[in-house]
Amino acid sequence: MNKTIFLLIAVFFLTTALAFAAQEISIDKSNSITAQLKQLEGQQVPSIAQKLLAANERINLFVDDTSASIILENYKVSSVSQGSLTDNTITITTSQSAIDSLLSSEDVKATAKELIAKKEIKIQTKGFFKKLKFGLAKFFLKFA
Repeated sequence: MNKTIFLLIAVFFLTTALAFAAQEISIDKSNSITAQLKQLEGQQVPSIAQKLLAANERINLFVDDTSASIILENYKVSSVSQGSLTDNTITITTSQSAIDSLLSSEDVKATAKELIAKKEIKIQTKGFFKKLKFGLAKFFLKFA
């Protein structure tokens, strides 16, 4: 699981980063998403994702009917907990089948484009500049 949250965020930025991250992820389906994300605590956000994220983010992740919250401080995962935050800055909504498709794909770039086009992965941001940044990344992904 080591980089799933970052993979989902980076999907909007550089597809080459997706290919790299997908090779390092392993998901244990017997564990909850929150338990797997707990492994990220203390880890640095990959530099490719830092270009898209602010140093301090509050992220809600919804996978099917499960929710988890991730708090980043200075580009490090400071905490992961079950449930959602009311003052989040980013919301990521997806399904386990979308994650599985992305991770099992040999062509991560094409799969990411397809999942985004089908709206199986949705990233919602708060704030004008953050929306602009993610919107541009999504736009450029179409041509990558």
